[in-house]
Amino acid sequence: MELCPWEVKALFQIKETKAVVRKMVLKDQTREVGKTGNLLKDSRVNSFSAKGKNN
Repeated sequence: MELCPWEVKALFQIKETKAVVRKMVLKDQTREVGKTGNLLKDSRVNSFSAKGKNN
């Protein structure tokens, strides 16, 4: 199957776009994981400090 130059270019652009989107998604996921990690840390610290005050 022979591809015209513009078809090759289009396929290449689609591949590039997919790669960029994948990178962006990965970045967002790691950022979300970081946020939830921080939230867990915060809640843990808060529960510890609350226990300390109660005792």
